[in-house]
Amino acid sequence: MLRPYKLSSMRKIVNYSFYLILPNKIFTIRPVPLYFSEKFYRKFAMRSFLTRAKHKCGWLAIILLVGILAVQTKTYAGEENQVHFSLTNHDGEPVTEKNFMGYFLLIFFGYSHCPDICPMNLSVISSALDDLGSSGTRVQPIFITLDPKRDTLKILKSFVHHFHPRLMGLTGSTKKIQEVAATFFVRYERSNTKTSNSYLLDHTAASYLIGPTGKGLVIFPHNTAVTEMATTIQAYINSHSPAQ
Repeated sequence: MLRPYKLSSMRKIVNYSFYLILPNKIFTIRPVPLYFSEKFYRKFAMRSFLTRAKHKCGWLAIILLVGILAVQTKTYAGEENQVHFSLTNHDGEPVTEKNFMGYFLLIFFGYSHCPDICPMNLSVISSALDDLGSSGTRVQPIFITLDPKRDTLKILKSFVHHFHPRLMGLTGSTKKIQEVAATFFVRYERSNTKTSNSYLLDHTAASYLIGPTGKGLVIFPHNTAVTEMATTIQAYINSHSPAQ
């Protein structure tokens, strides 16, 4: 079972670890198992939430792992661990999780106007898929916009194809985006609202690996290395039968 690194400088409090990642001092952390359950949200969810703090030298991006990275991981018998969504792809076609049964999903939430965090994570996903070689065809990368108002189908399609030819952009109504974001415990909000069309979003920055049956497998924290992501995904691919 994959676990985050235990940092000697951090104290364990009630079996939990709290990580603050500051610019130029990024702690390496491994993927953690993903469970779609309220207990996981309360006790074992990893939420990498991007905020912006004002500083005398300007604006500094601070990536705060709000919530908790589990020091101990466990499963919850009888609880559902399946992902469900009903959205629209960048070609305007309706899709649900059923369209991808038999394939792994690698999902990231963000928006096309994101200045740094989204491009960084999508570049890692793209490179990891390339490193997987032929095995990568069993993985469908997905980008779910948190900004459906500005991310039109045309913009979304152009944005995802900039990173990888197989990266699929998904969008939907504000309500549907809120619902699927809640399923993954993704938090997002406007960081400035001076104008209606010029704003940034603070949002969870993590990638999610879903298995070929729709089961949540792993959360990749922001700053996961390409090799670690590719190696982890390959291990799961090896443990599953080929997609039908």
